Amino acid sequence: MDPDEIMQLIVPRLNHSGPFKCQWKDCQYSGHFSRKAVLLRHIEAMHINPGAYDCPEPNCFRSFNRKDNLMAHSRNVHRDGGQVSAS
Repeated sequence: MDPDEIMQLIVPRLNHSGPFKCQWKDCQYSGHFSRKAVLLRHIEAMHINPGAYDCPEPNCFRSFNRKDNLMAHSRNVHRDGGQVSAS
């Protein structure tokens, strides 16, 4: 999907000032986003690149849509301080 197509999905409901709703085909999220940046993060994490971050720990097969979620998992489950590089 090119940037122009992504920008067409960012359609504010009221007077170009939000709230913003995801227009991605078959998106299961029914809520609204208060800012365009939050909607863009949703589109990237849920539609364009979900599961982009795999846990590097042996025998852990979890994957996450955002690096901060992987880091929190690493801190809470594996207790390694969250030092994780992008996959």
